[in-house]
Amino acid sequence: RMKTVQSLSPASENSGIITPMRFVAVSATIPNAEDIAEWLSDGERPAICLKMDERHRPVKLRKVVLGFPCRSNQTEFKFDLTL
Repeated sequence: RMKTVQSLSPASENSGIITPMRFVAVSATIPNAEDIAEWLSDGERPAICLKMDERHRPVKLRKVVLGFPCRSNQTEFKFDLTL
């Protein structure tokens, strides 16, 4: 929607040039950041995609998986409902 609004916005009164809109998209979980950067680009100027790994985090990320035992008379679906 914002790309459409940008294309319909009037040109600057002084120069007659449309000021480009800037997007900043941040996510900690997006695996396809390059695809989103391509979608955000306007065709004239490619979007810049910066991917940061865990070395740039100020606090070390801890990954924990908690398991819960399922009773023998319970299906996985019923077990999920009880959580």
